[in-house]
Amino acid sequence: MGIQIKWVSQTTDGLFGRLSVVDEGVSKLDCACVTNKELRIEDGVYVVKVDMSPRLQYLCPHIKVPTRDLEAGGDAGLRIHKANTPGQSLGCIFPGEQVDGDAVDDSKDAFNDMMKLLPQDGTEFNVTITTLF
Repeated sequence: MGIQIKWVSQTTDGLFGRLSVVDEGVSKLDCACVTNKELRIEDGVYVVKVDMSPRLQYLCPHIKVPTRDLEAGGDAGLRIHKANTPGQSLGCIFPGEQVDGDAVDDSKDAFNDMMKLLPQDGTEFNVTITTLF
């Protein structure tokens, strides 16, 4: 089980791509995603765990980014959660049904579809982030 994020295009403030939930080499979900271009998580492989966000007050994937966590004094709070535009992101990644201009649409629906596929028992898995342009 893991998540793959592939950035495929950019605007002045955002990166847009595809988020896939992959299990044993098979894609179980493929949707659009967006993040803030300047505050993005760098390409790489990171450990993720679904847990309760203290700020958002709901369960969502928590991405452990060692350099950002160190800069924040422990936990930078980088997550995959519901939102729509690059300007709403401080580095977090937002899933959506499709890209619409400088935003993703139907983030709540895409997020809920993703969450149905992810372990919610504290099991850690990986997210792989790649830029394709």
